Amino acid sequence: MGRDYFKRKKGLVASLRLRWKAFAGVLIATGGIGVAAGSVYGYFVNDVGLEYVRPYGRYYIFELKNDTPVDQVVESFSVRPPGSQSFIFKLTRDIYGDIDNSGEATLPGGNISWIPAVEFHELDGASLPARGIRKFRMPPLSSRDYMQPVAAIFEIQYDVLPANKILSTLDKVLRMIGARNTLTKIRYLVVDNYWYETRSQSLGEAVRIACRDNDSLRSDLCDRKKSE
Repeated sequence: MGRDYFKRKKGLVASLRLRWKAFAGVLIATGGIGVAAGSVYGYFVNDVGLEYVRPYGRYYIFELKNDTPVDQVVESFSVRPPGSQSFIFKLTRDIYGDIDNSGEATLPGGNISWIPAVEFHELDGASLPARGIRKFRMPPLSSRDYMQPVAAIFEIQYDVLPANKILSTLDKVLRMIGARNTLTKIRYLVVDNYWYETRSQSLGEAVRIACRDNDSLRSDLCDRKKSE
């Protein structure tokens, strides 16, 4: 009985080897190995990028571009101001405010508002097809419809993983050993509703560099600096 068991086991192993060889032969004959290797290589040398497109009223149009040959899933996407900073806004229309005895002005609804963009999480769990583009609309940077940012710094952070379970597991292992970034972080200078990538840590420095390097920037900030 024991010999029969070992014979069956050897027969099963031999059968699996034959099937694997046949499968490998099919892959080689059809170029499947090259396609699989190319997909893995393309996944590691390419990435998912973010691009600002244009303003849309009080909103902003962005694109997530999946340059990899595999489908991706957005694990998280967030917008946040990096630390404490001063925001510069302007009024887009005349409004009536209250001025107290000390000369302090109070806007309609109070002087405290929030930033709708930091509550944007609609992309969490979204799918990105291979070599595809997903266009989306980001909420405004002020809850007041009469306020527009003149200058501010924001960071966008997003994390993507392959939809394929094998590649996703491999990606997580590489992250654990530090061979791959856990998320992508891009810092932007927002000037007059346009988003410019920046590495500056302070708002003043970011504005100075943007005005220096971008002659098409038509901001009051740049005009004041040129006239000084």
